[in-house]
Amino acid sequence: MDYERAAGFWLEKDAGAKRMGRDALKSEAEKYILSHNTCALAAASGGFVRCTPMEYTYRDGSFWLFSEGGLKFRALSGCSSVCLAVFDSYAGFGALSGMQITGRAEMVEPWSRE
Repeated sequence: MDYERAAGFWLEKDAGAKRMGRDALKSEAEKYILSHNTCALAAASGGFVRCTPMEYTYRDGSFWLFSEGGLKFRALSGCSSVCLAVFDSYAGFGALSGMQITGRAEMVEPWSRE
């Protein structure tokens, strides 16, 4: 398997794509995010990987997720980098729709001002 070639597939395809302006792209992305409420949260640390379906709220450019615990915290304890996937139900290979958002997780104490 040529992993580098496979990894570059969409980068090559995207190189000649027509681009939206930054503000229009942000507006469309936020419409999509706000039209959903469930994501898959992926986190990894060392050789441990966890991907957990979770409900989210989106406000002021941030995703807010509530969890009572779970193994995702093992990964988060070693690395705060995360990826969220938000997607539509499968309607056929040619109609896949979704987005990936990468960022950094921050823990918020329960009942805090945040």
